[in-house]
Amino acid sequence: MNHEHSNAARSPAAGPRPLIDAALLLAGLAATLLGTVGFVREPRKTAAVLAVALLVVVVVVERHRLARIRFSRVAVGLLLLIPLTALIGPSLALPSHPQFFAFRVVTALAVFVIFVWLMLARGNVRFGARRFGALFALWFGWLLVTMLWAPDKAAGFRYLAVMILMLALAAATAAAGTTSRRLRALCVLLAVAYALIVGMTVIESTLGIRLPVSRLLYGNVNVQYQVTSVFHNQNDLATYLAICWPFFFTVFFLTRRMWWWLLSLAAMAFCAMALVRTGSRSSVLAIGLETVVAVLFFARLGARLTSRRNKIIGVLLALVLVGGAGYLLFNNSQSDMLRQFRLEQLVSNVQQGQGSGEIRSQLLHNGLYQAGNYLLLGGGPGQAQALMRTSPTPTGIVDLHNWWLEVLVNGGLPATILHGLLYFGLMAALFGIARRNADRLLRYLAASAMLALVGFMLGALGPSSSISFAPLWVLWGVGMAVVSRAALAARDRAPQAAP
Repeated sequence: MNHEHSNAARSPAAGPRPLIDAALLLAGLAATLLGTVGFVREPRKTAAVLAVALLVVVVVVERHRLARIRFSRVAVGLLLLIPLTALIGPSLALPSHPQFFAFRVVTALAVFVIFVWLMLARGNVRFGARRFGALFALWFGWLLVTMLWAPDKAAGFRYLAVMILMLALAAATAAAGTTSRRLRALCVLLAVAYALIVGMTVIESTLGIRLPVSRLLYGNVNVQYQVTSVFHNQNDLATYLAICWPFFFTVFFLTRRMWWWLLSLAAMAFCAMALVRTGSRSSVLAIGLETVVAVLFFARLGARLTSRRNKIIGVLLALVLVGGAGYLLFNNSQSDMLRQFRLEQLVSNVQQGQGSGEIRSQLLHNGLYQAGNYLLLGGGPGQAQALMRTSPTPTGIVDLHNWWLEVLVNGGLPATILHGLLYFGLMAALFGIARRNADRLLRYLAASAMLALVGFMLGALGPSSSISFAPLWVLWGVGMAVVSRAALAARDRAPQAAP
């Protein structure tokens, strides 16, 4: 009796089981067939799809075990590695697979770990600079709108893909602002990146060894004294050095510790040695502007931030640095390495309609023409290069070498306004933190990042395109990290101050 009842209880489930088995068998055969065809035609893409599918299956099947792992710590570790790997760039990759360099791999792992953490643990993300994140989102959203009339859709989607990666870089850097400990860890990793990058310039200039990404390896451009380090060309390296400069120079205003001064002097010396081997006039002007604004900033704030002794030392050092920059820009040396800095040569090129000065002037004219041709609404993401080819007076160079102009041509006036609100809004927020915040680390980082943004107004004329220029997005991330840390610290103090 009980045996019959047991069989009757199992019979309803026994019916559909063969159908389920048959469906699973057919699904397995279909997946095998599609995988085989995919590996024959597109092996890399198929392998990537299978890897993603496998990760999804693991998360679904093992979700209970995964929930016990401290994904927050793993995620933070990966996020802190992203800026370091981004600055090193494609140089940190396997020779057999140069497209899978460390920055992309670490970013993909970080995205997966954060997704799992948010899904399983429902982690709470604290961020105190949401207004800047909103401006980034609006800027990206407007570029999506301009895709409606962009002539080259493929170039537009490639541009947006690069921008998504750079936004992830800025967000990962900004995430260090959640705690003071993480912010200090970010500073250490960025210092390591700087040491590696300038160390490579010493190897280049002394031994002539260059990384595979350097343009100096190709054609007839290999000049012994020139350096590119981990970047593709000299201008990118020089712009990175100009961004780093304020983080060393402001040390002399904010501390009396001799060992910090010695470290900063050493960093500035290596920076200057690398800079004179790049030939970048825009970066020399950017460093000069940063130095002058730093003196004005700290002199105006008086004893609230720095002592009289620090101000005197800082001003004397600034005079030496400005004098050195002036010598470079107006030198009469017969050295090929120094002659390339002459401003007189740039002015002469513009007047005579030849050389880099004329090319820059023509690129500016063509860019403004194309911006007006699209009624200041933008030609669409990634369209600047194609538009330069079809300009009335093409120069043969398709990159604008001007980040401000690139934003205008691709995104029009709406993107330019959003970018301006982001750029100068962040600068203003950092200015306030540098003046009033009680935390010494935040004051130092805020003042340095603010000055770096001031310098990049001229430094933006160096790189051929800044959409993939990692140092700019790291700088934005550092600025947002400082703003976020200051805001979160103020919130944490508020309940204590209320009673």
